[in-house]
Amino acid sequence: VRFARAVKDVSEAFGLPIVSTACHGLGEQVAWGFNALRFSTPAELTAHLAALLADDTLRTDMGRRSRALFDAHLSY
Repeated sequence: VRFARAVKDVSEAFGLPIVSTACHGLGEQVAWGFNALRFSTPAELTAHLAALLADDTLRTDMGRRSRALFDAHLSY
């Protein structure tokens, strides 16, 4: 569980889109389609990575959304 949370936190902190499976509770912690893309097969992973590499706007927007979610959770 800690690894999945670390991936989410680091991705959001650095303003990166998340591409992951819904493992170890990560599915309840990210906003699928907003700042994260979910895959369950190697073909889906390939398609998501190709889409992010090919589309600067998609990659940038999802990264900004990740950072915004990270900032919103900093309440201390």
